[in-house]
Amino acid sequence: MSLAGLSERWGMSVGEAGWRLGITRREYVAIEDGERPPNADEYEAICEFFGWPDARPEETAAGFTTKAAPSP
Repeated sequence: MSLAGLSERWGMSVGEAGWRLGITRREYVAIEDGERPPNADEYEAICEFFGWPDARPEETAAGFTTKAAPSP
């Protein structure tokens, strides 16, 4: 999944996308352009807003595992 151009495909300006995610336009553009990764809160907000599964590693007693994406 790529964030690049996603706001445009959803019919939003980058400013509106940033506002909906609780970040500035500049921060959203930097994330969308791949200049910096989103922090944990931004990542969670992006997944929730765009309906993406959260694929961050999950810590378990045995170590880290990757969360499985839900089946379509």
